[in-house]
Amino acid sequence: MNFELSEEQQQIKYSIREFAESEIKPHVMEWDESQHFPEELRPKLAELGLMGVLFPEEYGGAGMVNGSKNFITHAIVCNTLVAVAVTDKSQGNRGISAFIFDKSMDGFRSDKKENKLGMRASETASVVFEDCIVPDENRLGNEGEGFCSVCRFWTAAASRSRPCRSASLRELMRRR
Repeated sequence: MNFELSEEQQQIKYSIREFAESEIKPHVMEWDESQHFPEELRPKLAELGLMGVLFPEEYGGAGMVNGSKNFITHAIVCNTLVAVAVTDKSQGNRGISAFIFDKSMDGFRSDKKENKLGMRASETASVVFEDCIVPDENRLGNEGEGFCSVCRFWTAAASRSRPCRSASLRELMRRR
């Protein structure tokens, strides 16, 4: 199996490293100590394709949701997020659906910001759903396929990051 980065992957790695070295590294301690993430970085990160959860368009959505999700990155400043919820307890993992939530929805709010040890510039908080009505068009995929959709998403994400992890491991081994 070939774990070498393709030319495209090498360019992505270089672009991200260059951005991090010039835009983030000079300020990282200041931001961490002040627990502040600079809003002006968000559009730049988005331009690099580094913001948000990317779901393919074919996963295209309901009811009332109650509960909470903890340790959510950027839960306070986000406008939208994807979360899974149990829609049919009797079906086990086949009774879980994925939904897109928008901050404008009644019953959806951010809660307490966590005071983490390190990485504090990246705000982490809970989100709370209290009788949050989710329109059917906000369901990702078919009802009951949320668990499978999440598994496919993480499998795809892991396979895309495998070459980067392999390159990192080779570099660590080289340094020994």
